[in-house]
Amino acid sequence: MKKMDGEDYKESTIKTMWNQTAKLLQEKYLNDFDIKINPFSDAAFKTARGARDAKRKALQSIPEKRRASAAALEEKDWDTMTTVWDEETPDGLQKKLFMIISVELAWRGGEGSMASIHHFKAEQRNDGETTGRIEYNPIFSKTTQGGDKKLSDSKWLV
Repeated sequence: MKKMDGEDYKESTIKTMWNQTAKLLQEKYLNDFDIKINPFSDAAFKTARGARDAKRKALQSIPEKRRASAAALEEKDWDTMTTVWDEETPDGLQKKLFMIISVELAWRGGEGSMASIHHFKAEQRNDGETTGRIEYNPIFSKTTQGGDKKLSDSKWLV
């Protein structure tokens, strides 16, 4: 679908236009002709959905139309984040450690706030000496011992 100037609409705009058109048609047919339309079984709607999906795929293949959802931290930003807290105070040490761990373990959303001391385990050699690596896995928690598969992969801190 193209704008008046010949440029393609964004994917989200096409989706919104499709949804609005489908709802308006359903409402018109119900009010004017007392005909109920099921958009998931009606052939005309199925064809239109196919056309919409094809257009969305075409738009997704254009790199200029993609949005960047995240950007990597620059080194000066990382330095600022890790040096702003005073390690000599318990609160500062805790916040600094949290910042470093959250970046190293790629915590998202509330994962960091849900982390517990029980989720961390020091790796040991066969002779009992520690290797210097710390394993993080929320499955270590007693409440998730059932084996939540999405949490079963460990992450490591050095």
